[in-house]
Amino acid sequence: PEALRDLDWLLLSVHERRRQDPAATLVHLERVLANPTPLRELTRISLLVQAAELARELGDRAKAARYYREFLDTARRDARVYFIRQRLAEMEDAS
Repeated sequence: PEALRDLDWLLLSVHERRRQDPAATLVHLERVLANPTPLRELTRISLLVQAAELARELGDRAKAARYYREFLDTARRDARVYFIRQRLAEMEDAS
């Protein structure tokens, strides 16, 4: 599992730098998040925000909301909480 996570990290980095295929980037991000090898807490919450933003950009509001909520459940004292709550409210208002 750790080697697979590292591979997905590498592929994620490549996709992020190229900024050509947000859907592929999200796939690798989700694989890193789903991998059973533990991540540092700060890394995990940053990846949750990144996944939510990509899902939102791709028009998958349900997935974006799920990642935003997981972030809020995990990182109650993070400086981005206000921003994430705004994003959720915008998405709910647009529905």
